[in-house]
Amino acid sequence: MKASNLIMTLVALLMFSVSTLAAGPLKMNGKVVDSKSGEAVAGAVVRLDGNYLWAVSDLNGKFSLDGVQQGDYDMNVSCLGYVDVNRRISVKRDLTGLEIRLTVSSLALEGVVVTAEKSKDNINTTQKIGRGALDHLQMSNMADISALLPGGKTINPDLTTNNVLSLRSGGSTAGNAAFGTAIEVDGVRIGGNASFGKMEGTGTRSISVDNIESVEVITGVPSAEYGDLNSGMIRVITKKGKTPVNVTFSVNPRTYETSASKGFDLGDRNGVLNVSMEWAKATKKLTSPYTSYTRRGFTLDYSNTFAKRLRLEAGISGNLGGMNSKNDPDLFSDEYSKVRDYVLTPHFKLLWLLNKSWVTNIRLEGSAYYHDKLSKAHEYNSYGSSQPSVHYAEEGYSLADALPLTFYSDLVEDSRELDYSLGLHYNWLKHWGKVKSVLKAGATWKADGNVGEGEYYEDPSLAANGYRPRPYKDYPYMHNAACYIEDNLTLPIGKTSLNLSAGLRWENVLIKNSSYDNLRTLSPRLNAKWSLDRHLAIRGGWGITQKLPSFFILYPRQEYRDIQVFGASYGTSGQAAYAYHTVPYSIKYNPGLKWQSNSNSEIGIDAEYGGVRLSLVGFLNITRNPYAMQNSYTPVNNRISMLHDGFTMPADPTFKVDQHTGVISVSGDNGASWTEMDTKVNDRTFVNSSVQGNGKSIRRSGVELTADFPEIRPIRTSFRLDAS
Repeated sequence: MKASNLIMTLVALLMFSVSTLAAGPLKMNGKVVDSKSGEAVAGAVVRLDGNYLWAVSDLNGKFSLDGVQQGDYDMNVSCLGYVDVNRRISVKRDLTGLEIRLTVSSLALEGVVVTAEKSKDNINTTQKIGRGALDHLQMSNMADISALLPGGKTINPDLTTNNVLSLRSGGSTAGNAAFGTAIEVDGVRIGGNASFGKMEGTGTRSISVDNIESVEVITGVPSAEYGDLNSGMIRVITKKGKTPVNVTFSVNPRTYETSASKGFDLGDRNGVLNVSMEWAKATKKLTSPYTSYTRRGFTLDYSNTFAKRLRLEAGISGNLGGMNSKNDPDLFSDEYSKVRDYVLTPHFKLLWLLNKSWVTNIRLEGSAYYHDKLSKAHEYNSYGSSQPSVHYAEEGYSLADALPLTFYSDLVEDSRELDYSLGLHYNWLKHWGKVKSVLKAGATWKADGNVGEGEYYEDPSLAANGYRPRPYKDYPYMHNAACYIEDNLTLPIGKTSLNLSAGLRWENVLIKNSSYDNLRTLSPRLNAKWSLDRHLAIRGGWGITQKLPSFFILYPRQEYRDIQVFGASYGTSGQAAYAYHTVPYSIKYNPGLKWQSNSNSEIGIDAEYGGVRLSLVGFLNITRNPYAMQNSYTPVNNRISMLHDGFTMPADPTFKVDQHTGVISVSGDNGASWTEMDTKVNDRTFVNSSVQGNGKSIRRSGVELTADFPEIRPIRTSFRLDAS
């Protein structure tokens, strides 16, 4: 039986096993208050079993939940600026008059976590990093969170380098590990598929850091809801809700940073608007302030709940920054480079709490990702003699242009990645005492494209020898339609508990005027966790994930081979004439190309004894068909010409070349008569070109250990030991 058939069978069995049970609806209500002042806390979100059943406290701090089934729930109460409250509750009858006391979040509080924390309830390996840990880290770049992960290294903060995140890579780039690490900010997938650059991963320096509320790092087998990834996933959640004014300043030897934020309560039933702004500037060298990166980040987030059942979250975040290498007066060259780094990510999420017998909630979400990266290099060029410049774009023979002896050139790359996504998600939560079933399904659509002008010289006559423009907007969009289904079942077995999750994801890639095979893929996912008691659990998982190709692979650069077949000098000023044979070579379609996939397997033990929490995980990742550029050789015949015996070059000659035969003629009387040059040799050579393809499988295995020791109260310090 194929893996996909097995997963579908498990999903069907899990659904059938709970379909005959029934339970009556109950009510739950209460009030959320400040633990110190006793005042009501408005805008607190009360969640039961994740984000399936929820309510939001009103201006009086009151909340209510209807249609709650009998059973045991994990309740989470959160509000921006307060420490989350997590409780395990048992609902056997109506629960009324609950009082939930929230404590203001501060690093001065006991028990505030200042590192990545392993979630006790997750069935796979997931680390959660809260705001307290981020404040303690004092990061300036999202990539700095790697220091909080098992075996992570502390790196010097440097915004002038576009650092990337790579999960479970072992420090190796083999198998495109960083490219396979997905990053989402408020549900918006940070792009990279429509980039024509090398597959080095998603840059993180444009992401504002001071408005982040939490970061979730998934390195285990992910839910079937998530696609287009291999190595793991990083989910960033920004601040939302009502907050006081918060202003920060930070300085290190090369980076200055400041931010301001506030959450505005717009009044009864008008919702909450959270506004955040951030400015950061980093210089590359302390001794020279002329090369620097500036980030001007902003976030606008609006949230509101209508009729206690319909919750809207919408916003836009972005960055208006860039890298700038100003003219250094010590170099006396008047050279510089600039890179515009503009990012806009509008997004919305509409969550409808139906709580019916056949559905718990439905979620509609959409987003766009726009990355305007315009780079310009102003360079000084100087030559001792006349240099050829070939830009012929068709196969055949041509005369080269001549570059000036000294000049400034401006090379531009205009990349504007524009991605869209839309998703509809269905969730059904059922409780029967200690038996719980969570069924989720959904369909998503995503389009990746680039609308930039591409690569070109501002003055085409000054383009480097062999250079051709490349307009990015001429390449078609890549569309990806996907659907998934997954069931998560929790069953009591004696005094133990078994948690099973089985899911299947189907994806179909559509590219206009493309004939790629392997357009459709199936990705089965399976996780299991056996909780022997509240102190010890054994878990494991296996799953397949698929990574879509980037435009670097889909649309390799059209390459040209320019072979000099003739050269002659003339005149008293050192002028020269050159003829070239140009052979364009491009493969836009490789029928053997396969989508890169990853097989993720892990097994782990989570234990807690004597206040010490221990997590030990072993994993094996096998990346199959990693994207790679391969060599292709094509034979080419070239007619090499030389001056005719006894021929004297005129002082002011005119040259012409036959495009097809390569015959070169010279005239000394403005074309009245022509002399053909002799054929020196008919040369046969091979053109080496790059073709998109797949490399050999890459295996990564390892062990991750995390041990958290209890706090030493006299010095209010706790220790962690982690290794990878």
